[in-house]
Amino acid sequence: MAKPKINFSDIHTTGEDEDALFTFTTGQTIINFGDLTTTGDLANGIFAGANDVSIRHFGTIETSGLGAAGIFMQGDNARIENFGSVHTTGDDFNSQFFSEGIFAEGDGFYIANHGSVHVEGASSSGLVGVGANGIVINQGNVDSAAIGSTAISAFGDGSQAVNAGLVTVRGDDSAGLFVLGEDAAALNLGRILVTGPSGAGMTGISVFGSTHLTNNGVIEIATDDSQGIFYVRSGQPDRKFWRNQNRRRWRRGHHHARRRPPPYQQREDHDGWRCLLGRRLP
Repeated sequence: MAKPKINFSDIHTTGEDEDALFTFTTGQTIINFGDLTTTGDLANGIFAGANDVSIRHFGTIETSGLGAAGIFMQGDNARIENFGSVHTTGDDFNSQFFSEGIFAEGDGFYIANHGSVHVEGASSSGLVGVGANGIVINQGNVDSAAIGSTAISAFGDGSQAVNAGLVTVRGDDSAGLFVLGEDAAALNLGRILVTGPSGAGMTGISVFGSTHLTNNGVIEIATDDSQGIFYVRSGQPDRKFWRNQNRRRWRRGHHHARRRPPPYQQREDHDGWRCLLGRRLP
């Protein structure tokens, strides 16, 4: 069993691709209590490139370079828990890497936020998992000022995005909860506040199967041309496949408007790949 890596130090890096903390060891646990700051492009606060890695973050992470994520893990069965703060401000790097707050890529991911995550750069997501049968849970605060992005998202068959805290969406063309994949599901148990134009509280896309959206909390729309819940099946909006169990209300009545496109950009490129939020997905 790999020895845990426990950090109490404050670490600052300035070089490109110079992560503050990193591991390539299968099954290793990283526990961070320090303040991590990176300014270089592609320089993540914490990076893991292996399967079965666990990260527990209690300190602060600040990144400002292009494509520099707060926490980025590549590998199956990732487990990430944030009890501290994560703040990223960089834009994308060549439209391939994004300054996500917390990002896991691989099947079976588990992301839980108990602290705060704030993202500002274009197309940067607060919490995002890409892979089958994973789950993203927010029990803290996720604040997104990014344009064309999502606060919390899960891409993959059987994956879930759950909000039981506070989500604030301030950027244009962005969504609070976003899911894509067969039997993928989004569940809101907390509060989602949408203040950016052309946004959505919850968005689901089903291409080959069913995607489930359930609201048991509060979605507040504070701007025109935004929706509380938006669902697309096989490229066409379909209101039959979402359930709104909100016992309270949507604060403004613009959730029914369809005057502008949904809060993502969708097209087919020459390879037949579907592009969502500016990203290439299979």
